[in-house]
Amino acid sequence: MDLEIESYEWEEIHKILGKINNQIEAFRGMYHRKPKFIIISEKLEYILRNQMELMYQNEMIILNDEALDLHRIFGFSCFSSPALSNLDFEIR
Repeated sequence: MDLEIESYEWEEIHKILGKINNQIEAFRGMYHRKPKFIIISEKLEYILRNQMELMYQNEMIILNDEALDLHRIFGFSCFSSPALSNLDFEIR
């Protein structure tokens, strides 16, 4: 995977984490249940895992005959998707 990763300041990543947390709470309020998982961009995964050391691989499942590495953030399963760009994420 070729990713051009810029260096981000902790404050900038902290804002992204705050947005993720806010959207988790909005999901709970809207659907009256917890989200099942969080999808993040490959770039955000790289930053959270390598630059900020906030994630670690703790599970792997086989999905459609391919390995899918799952991480945890805010206690929810989290995986990266090439469909998302920059520092995007989705709560599902």
